[in-house]
Amino acid sequence: MRLLLFICAMSVSLVLLVCLQGQDMQDVTNEVKKRCDKMSSEDKQTRRRATAELLWFRSEVSSQVREIMRKCATKPDPSWESTTHLALQVLGRYRDEDAIPIIIGIIDYQIDKSTVPAGDKLARSAYFPAAAALSEMGGQYVAKSLVARLQKEENEKVIRICVWTLFKVCGNDVAAFMLDDEATKHKDEKDEKVRQRLGKAKELLKEGDSLLPPPDK
Repeated sequence: MRLLLFICAMSVSLVLLVCLQGQDMQDVTNEVKKRCDKMSSEDKQTRRRATAELLWFRSEVSSQVREIMRKCATKPDPSWESTTHLALQVLGRYRDEDAIPIIIGIIDYQIDKSTVPAGDKLARSAYFPAAAALSEMGGQYVAKSLVARLQKEENEKVIRICVWTLFKVCGNDVAAFMLDDEATKHKDEKDEKVRQRLGKAKELLKEGDSLLPPPDK
């Protein structure tokens, strides 16, 4: 069952990669199907090789999209379904931990509302694909990376987005504990600003889902 779920998730992400690179969707679908069919073979070696190739596909897609994201991060395109937007969807779905530092760096990346197709009603989080990708990834590495940024961040909008993401990843209680725990590590007088920032982040947690600002445009 887990392998079946993995294959389904991989297929979705492959389609997104195809959109990014302009390749023929049917070719990619056929390649995936061939290997899925081979997993039902009566020959053990054939099954093993098909599984290894599927796993390689996933690793290769993740690696290539991460490089796309690295380039996009220097000048993110705010358009709906831009390369930046789609790359974030793939990395979030793949829970690619190696991409976390890149995504944290553009956590305030926001979709230009005017580029969203007319009539589409989106959740507010859909306008913040980097934050949404991190919340989908979840995990301790994401949470610690968010706390690390909150220690230094002074931009009000970015702070709110970081706290929202931390809230979605950990929930209120765990997020509050992490912020308190980090604050106790900064006892020197020179660390007063760090403690203040962490304290402010903890207070903001009370706002929960309403932390995200409305779309700018």
